[in-house]
Amino acid sequence: MKFSHLNLQRPGVLNAEQIEQIHENALALLNGSGVFFNHDEARKILAGVGCVVDDDSMMVKFPPDVVKKAIESAPEKFCLYDRDGGFYAEVGAGNKPLLFPGGCSPTILSSDGECRPATSHDLERLTRIADYLPQYDLSTDMFVPTDAPNGLVDAVTVYTMLKNTKKPLSLGYQETKTIFDFISAVRGSEKDARDKPCTVIFAAAFTPLKWERDSCQTIIEAASYGMPMCIYAGPILGLASPVTVAGAILQHTVEVLAGIVLVQAVNPGNPVVYGGYPSLFDMKSMNTPQAAIEAMMVSCGHGMMGKYYGLPTNTFAGATDSKVNDYQAGIESSMSITLATEFGFDLIIGAGAVGTFAEMSLEKVIIDAEIIGMSKFYLKGITVDEKSLARDLIVEVGHRGEYLQQEHTLDLYKEVQYFPSDVIDRGTRDQWNAKGKAGIVDRAQEIINDIVDRPGNILTGEKLEALNNAFRAVALEKGIKEDVL
Repeated sequence: MKFSHLNLQRPGVLNAEQIEQIHENALALLNGSGVFFNHDEARKILAGVGCVVDDDSMMVKFPPDVVKKAIESAPEKFCLYDRDGGFYAEVGAGNKPLLFPGGCSPTILSSDGECRPATSHDLERLTRIADYLPQYDLSTDMFVPTDAPNGLVDAVTVYTMLKNTKKPLSLGYQETKTIFDFISAVRGSEKDARDKPCTVIFAAAFTPLKWERDSCQTIIEAASYGMPMCIYAGPILGLASPVTVAGAILQHTVEVLAGIVLVQAVNPGNPVVYGGYPSLFDMKSMNTPQAAIEAMMVSCGHGMMGKYYGLPTNTFAGATDSKVNDYQAGIESSMSITLATEFGFDLIIGAGAVGTFAEMSLEKVIIDAEIIGMSKFYLKGITVDEKSLARDLIVEVGHRGEYLQQEHTLDLYKEVQYFPSDVIDRGTRDQWNAKGKAGIVDRAQEIINDIVDRPGNILTGEKLEALNNAFRAVALEKGIKEDVL
């Protein structure tokens, strides 16, 4: 339901009156000062749907009726499919949240605590880990493979992910045509790739109030292929947006709605997610922490705006500003993931990221999976019925307190309890001592080694051959010699 407070599943940082106030102010800004679009074709497309365009200043103004039409054109939910074309999940309309690691770092935090450039092998391992762990619903471009030949970084990234996971993909900085061609090759036809999308393409505004060339081009290409898109903005409180939470949410609303209008102008009805990546300019460190509580409040606020517009929503959560997997990382990751799931976001990216998304940690991907698992278990709520209340059993057992051997316990414990992996230590100190006193990072490393030794969902046969041929075609087009491939 569009423009409705009924979409707001839970009380939050904004009430209904405040949401309306932000919405009205966003419409005034869009129609008044407008948004900068550094892309000739994008401005032409926007002019074609009724926007007021000044090519000299590259400013675009959005009449309220144009914005409203775009919001109403965007679907409230859409379907994602797996690599092979099987139905995977419905995104939006109050369905379960889909979480995945993030995001797109050229650096890995190694197990020894040192940072080094990420390689295609690192991307392969992390893709296989995300594919194996049931807590993760999608896989994403977690690493930029710095060892890829010049001009082939995008192709190597998409190839590596499609080869090593069956789950849908989240992508954002790769050549859109390459993504579509590779998926079409695996599926066997462009029609199947269009009709059953297996990826969400991310495109970001360049805050404040700018849509730059690359993001505009991504929107135009992805929407022309019918690919679901996540349109997001990253206000930096006090640096690239007002320092106040309300001001940051307002600016974010303007930036994202402008991008959504472009998506719908290119392809009316194209699936679109209302996304955001806020951060704070910390006056003490002069850095931009993404895990600051103020940034989380902006996230919750922009999520409520997206729900108000009747759109699927996205935020970045699970990352830490800490440089290692320590207590700070646990605080920030747990806080942001819990808030993001509680506020009903549909796509949540960021698990495994450290150093304000500067690096990715395989160990943290394992650890964060447990935060996600617990959060999803919490969202299931509490079942209250005759069986779960167990009133007769309470009378039968009475003050003896012997429930362990009761049939009720043995029948239900697997259903009503969350069982974490061995990365979580719930034993006694004596048991922990007997196992070598391993810390959480050491336990995560053991799980990593076990996962990467498994066969996984690696592409094989004719589909792998088709993907190889598509990769070879891109490489040759980029001028890479055949003997190098």
